[in-house]
Amino acid sequence: MLLLLFQTSEAQRKRREQVLTFGTSQSATELFGAAVQELVNTVSYKDAKMSAGLLINYDHCLKNRVSLGIGFSQQQLKLTYTDTTFLPTGGYVADTYVDRITRINTGLRALYHFRKAPKNVDGYFGLRFSFTKWTQESSNPNVTAGTWNFDDLFGQGRMRYQALFGFRYYPWKKFGLNTEFAIGPPYFLLVGMNWKWGKDRRTEEEKKKEKEKGKEKGKEKEKGKEKEKGKEKGKGKGKEKEKEKVTPPQDEDYNKPK
Repeated sequence: MLLLLFQTSEAQRKRREQVLTFGTSQSATELFGAAVQELVNTVSYKDAKMSAGLLINYDHCLKNRVSLGIGFSQQQLKLTYTDTTFLPTGGYVADTYVDRITRINTGLRALYHFRKAPKNVDGYFGLRFSFTKWTQESSNPNVTAGTWNFDDLFGQGRMRYQALFGFRYYPWKKFGLNTEFAIGPPYFLLVGMNWKWGKDRRTEEEKKKEKEKGKEKGKEKEKGKEKEKGKEKGKGKGKEKEKEKVTPPQDEDYNKPK
């Protein structure tokens, strides 16, 4: 049964195929969360939790082995702490509040899929161009929105660039597993699951025409190579004839004095 599944599954390398990925990611933002957690131990905070990144990617194969897509990711830092509010009557109230700092990233990605790969494995590399938005929410009435301006801290409105390499493995025909390694935001490691669908809607005649064009191009290249070889041979023969003209005949009677 497993063998049948492996034989019927195919990677996203064909035109019109589409892949939707749901996954989780690890990013450098978690280092920021870890630093905040260390700070929590020294002040009146009770807890700090940094969630793993949640993401959705959609890729559409425009041509064989070339796809374009969009990506969305979100990650959140949750802070629980105690704050004191002083009353006009002279007393005060201490209560527990929660702050949520969220990072949202959206972008476009372009991928090139490797030609030589097993039928149910899709290896690829590409680039992602994205923008990041930070938001802050607090249940504390003493904290106003925008108190912590992370957009200015990390470069508001600046485009983020990411180089990525990954592969998808399809043990089933439509569903598979995905792993990516990347340099640049919003993540450096992705682990997720894929759902693949879509077929090439071109007619058989259109496919045959494209194949014939490819064959004609291949023949033209071969002809060009043959012509170059013929020219090289012709040049070699011409040089040999010139040598024969310049070199005097090596005859004993010719060298004897008259």
